[in-house]
Amino acid sequence: MPMERNGTLEERAREFISSTAPLGQNCSIVLVKPEEVDIFWGHVEDYIQQSTLRSYYGCKAEHIYHDIVTEESLLWAILDGGEAMGALITTVHEYPNMRALQVNLIGGENTKDWIEIAISFMESWAMGIGCSYIEGIGRKGWKKYFPDYDTNSVVFTKELKSRKH
Repeated sequence: MPMERNGTLEERAREFISSTAPLGQNCSIVLVKPEEVDIFWGHVEDYIQQSTLRSYYGCKAEHIYHDIVTEESLLWAILDGGEAMGALITTVHEYPNMRALQVNLIGGENTKDWIEIAISFMESWAMGIGCSYIEGIGRKGWKKYFPDYDTNSVVFTKELKSRKH
């Protein structure tokens, strides 16, 4: 669904870049202000919901929405001209001796066309706010998009079901 091109997109963005992706698309990444989430939400909600089905146990897009508007998480919208083609959800985590940007969720269309641009921009943005690291948890398949990132840990999961004793 195309976004309205009323000249206020830049006003609504806290940070953005533009670059030419391999398919000749004019891609932008926009860090959405919490008070303006509703402008973007209808365009990215499906991408977020689809991602939660595979990685966020019991979490739905409405929970992510709440975290964004309460400033617990950040919404990054990926745009191709006036059309949303993806979204990323991040949080800034304060450790005792450092700050890290956590990439919590990535979803969208033609990810391979914009993920490198998004990662590069988020790395620069994170350094600008004093982050020493970027970290994330995702399915094994995401590793191909993060080739220069280390795998420092593994997340173990097991669904607990009631047992008869």
